[in-house]
Amino acid sequence: MNNNFNKNDSSELSILDLRLLVHLGNSKEEQLNPQQVSINITFSFIIPPKATNSDDISDTICYSVIVKLVQNIIEQKSFNLIEHLAASIYTILNQYLKDNKYENIKLKIVVHKLFIPVQGVYGGACFSYCGPAISNSK
Repeated sequence: MNNNFNKNDSSELSILDLRLLVHLGNSKEEQLNPQQVSINITFSFIIPPKATNSDDISDTICYSVIVKLVQNIIEQKSFNLIEHLAASIYTILNQYLKDNKYENIKLKIVVHKLFIPVQGVYGGACFSYCGPAISNSK
């Protein structure tokens, strides 16, 4: 099967609702007990991955590897803010993509702190972090 894409077509790979326990909070007391966050990671391909034609995992991003990278970040430190957590995840994944020669991909991280200590807020708080398309060309 040959997938024909026009230059205006786009494709995305998303990891949705990755739930992890994080030492997170603005105070040391809040950081004592890990809190559950939900993380969404979206890779927007400017050019669709080769896997759309090859059906081969080596021709796309392996989400199992991505999840392990995120888990490692969260296990290594505590965070005051979801903004810093999202930026830290972005930085590690962006470097992974560059190190593995992925190109023409935009990365977006959304961190959702499910429960926040603010009266009347039942849906938590979210922060989105994204950057320019990854390019290995100089």
